Amino acid sequence: MTHDKLNGRTLHLWRGRNPAEDTVELAQAIAKSPAELFNDKGQLVYPNGGHLSPVSKERLLAFITEHIVTRRVVNRGTAEAPIQECEYCSFGFHPGMDLSLGPNDRVLMTLLTGRALERMPPGSSGNEFERGSVAWWVPKV
Repeated sequence: MTHDKLNGRTLHLWRGRNPAEDTVELAQAIAKSPAELFNDKGQLVYPNGGHLSPVSKERLLAFITEHIVTRRVVNRGTAEAPIQECEYCSFGFHPGMDLSLGPNDRVLMTLLTGRALERMPPGSSGNEFERGSVAWWVPKV
């Protein structure tokens, strides 16, 4: 793989087997990326005009789109004559998306707040989502 296709972004693969683990791994990837994010008493913040501003859902999505990339196989041909290629793209965080396929809008909110917003699997306490917050992994101020 050439790193040119990443355009300076961090590669993260959503595996779709365990939403809690995938969310934590995505939070870690965001924290390791060049995004300038910090933890101010548990709140995710970023430097903005000489001050620290809270990160909104929209701003977090912008940071992720700018700094994180995933890969997928796409058909550049037809159904009859497929041409399969690897494509690098951003996560969509589409509402209601099946978590086995990628993160959805509720995962984005978990990344922002650290609270589980999905229906929890049987036997799960929900505490594993605390570390799904990006604020858990970035430096404190």
